[in-house]
Amino acid sequence: MKRIITIALLGTIFFSCEKSSNAIQNEGIIGKWQLTEYFMSPGDAGAWYPADNSTLHTIEFKADGSFISSDAAYEGAIGYRQSDSTKINFILPTQIPSETECYFQLQDNNQTLILSPVGCIEGCSNKYKAISGNTEKN
Repeated sequence: MKRIITIALLGTIFFSCEKSSNAIQNEGIIGKWQLTEYFMSPGDAGAWYPADNSTLHTIEFKADGSFISSDAAYEGAIGYRQSDSTKINFILPTQIPSETECYFQLQDNNQTLILSPVGCIEGCSNKYKAISGNTEKN
C-alpha cells in the first residue's frame, strides 16, 4: 500500500512539473510597443533606420494570446504563441490555421523588443520601445 501511495505521489509530481515546463510565456513581451527603428540589409552589411511617418506603427501582445497591430504588421496577425524562449509564432487570420515565425529579443530591462522574421534572407528586424504593459515597462 505504501508503494502505491509513493508511486501515485511521484507520478503527480512528475506530471505537474511536466505541465509547467511546457507553458512557456515571457511576460516581458506583454504590453504595447512602438516601432523606433528597423534594420535592412539589401545585400550589404545593413543598417538600422529610424522609424518615420511611413513606417511608424504600434503592436500589442495581450496576456490572452491575442495580438493587435496598428497597420497589419506581421501579415495581419491576430494572435501569437511563444514557441520557445527565442521564438514567437504569429497566428494569421486565414481560414486554414497558419502561422509565421519571428525571433524575439528583450533588452534594456524589457524596455526594448527586437523582432526578426525567421527566413528573412537579407537580414531584417524591427526594434520597438515599450509604451505600456507590465510594471517593468512603466
